[in-house]
Amino acid sequence: MNNLMDLFKALILGIIQGVTEFIPISSSAHLVIIPKILNWPYWGKSFDVALHLGTFLALLGYFKEDLVKYLKNPDKKLIWILLVSAIPAFIFGGLFDKLIEEKFNELWLISSLMMLFAVFLWISDHFCNKKRNLEEVNFLDGLIIGIAQALALFPGVSRSGITMNAGILRNFKREDAAKFSFLMSLPTIGGAVIYKSLKLLSNKGLNNGKLEIFLVGTLASFLSGYLCIKFLLKYLQTKNFDIFVFYRLIAGILLFIWIFYH
Repeated sequence: MNNLMDLFKALILGIIQGVTEFIPISSSAHLVIIPKILNWPYWGKSFDVALHLGTFLALLGYFKEDLVKYLKNPDKKLIWILLVSAIPAFIFGGLFDKLIEEKFNELWLISSLMMLFAVFLWISDHFCNKKRNLEEVNFLDGLIIGIAQALALFPGVSRSGITMNAGILRNFKREDAAKFSFLMSLPTIGGAVIYKSLKLLSNKGLNNGKLEIFLVGTLASFLSGYLCIKFLLKYLQTKNFDIFVFYRLIAGILLFIWIFYH
């Protein structure tokens, strides 16, 4: 019975990771908040790596044709821009990842960041001139959006949310800002998965006898992530970010209320 419950929890957490990694509502916040509220066990950093592996595979699966096209392009401009966009996150993560993990997981701070960056997203979405296409992206765009991505290490900010926000501030159309956000997460998430896996292996952190839990979490993260990428790119062709802004504001307020009574 306990094993079935663990598999169910892994399934739910995998779906949460896949959905919230790409919809701009913060995966790190939800993966901190929900287990704390439900008093679920923490399976360690190796399970976190498994969940991120699922979303990385979702990105590869969805954008495989685009990646082949970009790699075959003689000047490979977009590939280089995507690599440049990952540099700030790698530097910031290498310097401050442990500090942020230890000091910035308080629920009141997560709630505050969810609401604060919801307001930023709403302002940029409603007041910026969104006319640029992905084909117009340049190295300055990649660097600026990459710096924004580095801030997503703080739970509650949302990697997809802040990079789409930065893309809109650079006057990209919503769907193009979203597509660039997803593409630039490939080197970031992929690099993080490799780095953390090697770190765990060096500390024998993957040997904990819960392979089936990791497989369920990875598969759930992959499938839900793939569907969310497909959904959001289509959704943003005709609609704005308001529903996600309202969700973040309501979730932040409800979390503050829960903190107050606990």
